[in-house]
Amino acid sequence: EPFVSRSELKLREALAAFGMGGSLRARGDALDLGAAPGGWTKVLAEAGMRVAAVDPADLHPYVAGMDGVTHRREGYGAFLTRGMAFDLIACDMRLDPHESVAAMASFAGSLASGGAAVVTLKLPRRNAQGIAKACVARLSGAYMLIGARQLFYNRSEVTVALRKA
Repeated sequence: EPFVSRSELKLREALAAFGMGGSLRARGDALDLGAAPGGWTKVLAEAGMRVAAVDPADLHPYVAGMDGVTHRREGYGAFLTRGMAFDLIACDMRLDPHESVAAMASFAGSLASGGAAVVTLKLPRRNAQGIAKACVARLSGAYMLIGARQLFYNRSEVTVALRKA
């Protein structure tokens, strides 16, 4: 199978670091916001999850052809209106960290009971620590915080692991 992107390594490391491997329920439903090219979608589908991969950009052909993957060619805002529930919500979008938090907060109600979420915050060089603290505090208002840390494969980012509040 092809290596799709470095993001595969980021999600695998996050799941291990936060003890979230059990959150990948075979035959569970996952939402991957900002999915292209599909590294996180690939990891979730390999675990047996059905993945709604939301991104207007193309998925890697290997990922697009995987069992259980449905590519929604739209922005996350349009997808939000569908009112679906997911066992896991993942977000590795290239957005300002405050925008990523707003997106994740808007999907908090879409997380099924016992569900988990993971998001990466792309931090600027300036005031990174202050921005990370503010973003984690805001996410903690919508979810229960499992943890937040900088991982090896995302040195300019902070990965935040969450559970349904």
